[in-house]
Amino acid sequence: MTDKALTLAFDTYANQLAVALHCAHTGWSDAHIEPATKGGDKIHSAIDALLKKNSKTLQDVALVAIPLGPGSFTGIRIGLSTAQGLSMALGIPVVGLPSFEVLAHPHFQKNQKVLIQTDAHGGMVFAQTFEANGTPSENIVCRPEKDIVVPDDATLVKDAAIDPVLLATLGEEKHKQNSQQPLKPLYIKPLTYKKLAEQGK
Repeated sequence: MTDKALTLAFDTYANQLAVALHCAHTGWSDAHIEPATKGGDKIHSAIDALLKKNSKTLQDVALVAIPLGPGSFTGIRIGLSTAQGLSMALGIPVVGLPSFEVLAHPHFQKNQKVLIQTDAHGGMVFAQTFEANGTPSENIVCRPEKDIVVPDDATLVKDAAIDPVLLATLGEEKHKQNSQQPLKPLYIKPLTYKKLAEQGK
């Protein structure tokens, strides 16, 4: 990635559509965030609009950063496929980061232990605790909210939205360190479905 190349970051996994452009060399960034229950439906137009707003094109983008989940199954798939499509078309790398790592990062800078918790629907929540130094103290779990215990020394962050500019900067750091996560979505919650006959169809 050249000094003045841009990182494109986007999040379609929660109840938001978030897109950001960031330049590591200058520190410049711009973002578009809006509430959206189906952010994946508008991701391409949102990326295009942000690029045009800043007189940029996809050819100015050298890196794509995305969260890997946990989150909406459909949102994760749309985000991942969009990133992989851009990677193939532009010949640029994609960096994937666990969503909870991004959400917890501001608390590492304050030396705070943190419990990240997000809605998993059906009375369930995703949860993960991080030590103050950033080390995950447990794997992501999916349990009823009543069963989640907040440690006395931890800050609870509940149903927070990802900051796409922070996602971009963390993606740049991972890429420079060559320590990015593989592009494997973090679904966590077991998939459940019924055959059409079982649905009465």
